[in-house]
Amino acid sequence: MGNRQQLTSTLAPVPAGLWNYNANDQLTRASYDGNGNTIANGGLSYAYDFENRLVQKGGFTIVYDGVGNPRQTAPRKSKSSENS
Repeated sequence: MGNRQQLTSTLAPVPAGLWNYNANDQLTRASYDGNGNTIANGGLSYAYDFENRLVQKGGFTIVYDGVGNPRQTAPRKSKSSENS
């Protein structure tokens, strides 16, 4: 087999165009951290905790319970709303 190199989509929800991948099957237009987690793509930023769980995507925060299940997704508070 081998690694994916390109994807062309004709589906309406998927943007038209050619998507390229690197040797790790990662989109070449995105940015990744040392663990391979996406940290920026399509104008969105992503953040991860020490267990590599996604905790922020764009303007949303993800909260996990004690056993690691995602339990809550909420818009991230801005600094001005936290001080109100």
